[in-house]
Amino acid sequence: AGGRGAELWELGVVVSEPGAAAQRVHFDAPERCLFTAFVALQEVTPDMGPTVFLPGTNTQVAHHRFEANPAAFLRDAACSAALLGVGDAVLYDSRVLHCGGPNNSDKTRALLYITFRHPDVNAQQLGIDQHSIRSNL
Repeated sequence: AGGRGAELWELGVVVSEPGAAAQRVHFDAPERCLFTAFVALQEVTPDMGPTVFLPGTNTQVAHHRFEANPAAFLRDAACSAALLGVGDAVLYDSRVLHCGGPNNSDKTRALLYITFRHPDVNAQQLGIDQHSIRSNL
């Protein structure tokens, strides 16, 4: 996922409070440039709205099919929910279509995320900006 030259791109926490709605299905990057790990900070159960991944959708062909007719694409797509134990991690190519589900539980879901940039790709040229609360970072 980028080898020794991979650059730390983002580090943060995704928080889903009880009652939070599902995210829209999306990909984080249109090209092979980012790789992300989600680390569960608590057990993630089905009612907490785990992240749902659509395996095999890390291609431009899949993205074009999804964008052309999202409903039909999602109806036929395989999906896998990331049900995780405390400290479990999921590593994924940021081109993979995914979304957070609705949090129908009475518990907050928190995932540490760590994203690395492939050293051979300029993500900013692809329109992917780093996110930081500090403008100098």
